[in-house]
Amino acid sequence: MGECNICWSEIESTEDAATLTCGSSGADEQESWWFWQESCPKVHRACLSKYLMIQAESGYFPATCPFCLRKLSVVELYEHLSKSEKKIWLQQHDGWRELRESGPNGRHPDLEEATLMQDLGCRRCPGCGAWIEKQAGGWLTGCDKMTCRCGCRFCFQCGSVEANCGCSLGHDFLDREMALSNTLTAPLYVEFPQEF
Repeated sequence: MGECNICWSEIESTEDAATLTCGSSGADEQESWWFWQESCPKVHRACLSKYLMIQAESGYFPATCPFCLRKLSVVELYEHLSKSEKKIWLQQHDGWRELRESGPNGRHPDLEEATLMQDLGCRRCPGCGAWIEKQAGGWLTGCDKMTCRCGCRFCFQCGSVEANCGCSLGHDFLDREMALSNTLTAPLYVEFPQEF
């Protein structure tokens, strides 16, 4: 079947594969960055489900394809979520809608964390859900193309997996090994000398 473009492991069977209609005759070709291809890359059903749940936890509604960012239909959403995930997704949706309509009074702790992290400029990795912070812009830093420790590569600006969105052109992602070495060897704190 091929590799999943979120977790990079082999998709063993058609039952394991997600069935999105991006790029097919039924999808709107103007909305897709992938319109020159048959469809968006294949992914595991479980990886797409996790991506949709991370979107919901982060308050990104409506749900979108991880690659072309096409809005998913309710049917597509329900095909890829389990019964318990559907319930949680709807609770998240209602919580975020209530938060947006009523303001900061009576926020749920999970929504509080998500809004705080978003206010700090962080975004969840669509592969593992870890919060990612983008460095300030500089000569070699501040790029929107992120490589998470889990290996997932995405656009920080719009959340598109593999950054097939056009937000950040002209360069490529860091290798996963470089991303791992950067995060694992970076000091957790900086010691200042006793004398200035």
